[in-house]
Amino acid sequence: MQPKISVLISAYNSEKTICTLLKSLLLNSIAKDCQFIIVDDSSTDKTYEVIKDFIYSYNDLDIEFYKNRKNLGIGATRKKLLSLATGKYFIFCDSDDYVEKTYLEDLYEVA
Repeated sequence: MQPKISVLISAYNSEKTICTLLKSLLLNSIAKDCQFIIVDDSSTDKTYEVIKDFIYSYNDLDIEFYKNRKNLGIGATRKKLLSLATGKYFIFCDSDDYVEKTYLEDLYEVA
């Protein structure tokens, strides 16, 4: 079944903020019906390890995680994210964002 929403997350040097975003997204009311794609844009801190450890406990959700071999910048990273999206709709999130628990459902209903 096609995901309702592809949630596209770019991360760069965000080891201190990424878990707040991921927790708020993965606990959303329709998370089980969404596709989550995360691309670490070759961070120089522990962002990759933090994300890998965090998403391990959410193996019942559709989460894809990639790391760019070299830093490509936000434009190229978002282009990569879009190429991987399969949802009916998509939304970009930055690694320092936070969303409410009905955010994805509300967006889907409006769309």
